[in-house]
Amino acid sequence: MASASREISYGVAGGQPQDWLDARYNPISDDNRLDHHCGIEGAETRREVATRVFPRVNAIVDRPCATQIIVTHGFTLSFVIGAWMKIPIDGAGFLSFPAKSGSITHLRESPDSGKEPSQPKALLLAAGEAYAVLAQNGSGSHRASARSSMKA
Repeated sequence: MASASREISYGVAGGQPQDWLDARYNPISDDNRLDHHCGIEGAETRREVATRVFPRVNAIVDRPCATQIIVTHGFTLSFVIGAWMKIPIDGAGFLSFPAKSGSITHLRESPDSGKEPSQPKALLLAAGEAYAVLAQNGSGSHRASARSSMKA
């Protein structure tokens, strides 16, 4: 799971000062955000991050455990939430669920049927120092509400 939940890779920019990255980074455009390459050798695209994250999140959510924990990073957190919400990878180019360091985010499913879930699941995400709790009922659908607050 560690490699699936790691932050987006900026390739050779790893370990360099932020100014180094800023001077070489090609800003993202709105025409193809999913496949945009930032111009840094070895850097990942959003599609590459989603392709790494989505299958792993799906495998975790499908486990029979009531509560599970995923540790991830802020950028990757958006794709973890997108996978949980069953957003197709091709629709994930504009995903952005920002979380401040130390915040706690709760996502809760609203069941369409009005029935109580037979076995609710919770998925706790830690994004750097940010955390998100995701709940899923047995229907496989995910309609979520979000709330953030700062951790003490």
